[in-house]
Amino acid sequence: MWITCNIYFSLSENETPQISGNVTINAEVNKTVELKFNITDDGKSQPKFIILKRPTNFSFNNQTGIARWTPKNDISAEIRFVLLQLY
Repeated sequence: MWITCNIYFSLSENETPQISGNVTINAEVNKTVELKFNITDDGKSQPKFIILKRPTNFSFNNQTGIARWTPKNDISAEIRFVLLQLY
């Protein structure tokens, strides 16, 4: 069984950092998938990801931008991030 996961980003400030990474994932049930997200910004501090919504068995490392997810019996899933810029 395959699961589709959509990923959404929101920004917390006026300046727009550049975000790259997966926005749709097609993952197989009980098989771990690894995702990499990158933020680049010309501001003084690097924006941080804050997870608003995530499926079960989803882990994220804010330092590396690497996420791992092992989907179970869900038919679809959603991941929502806010990017927080600290000054």
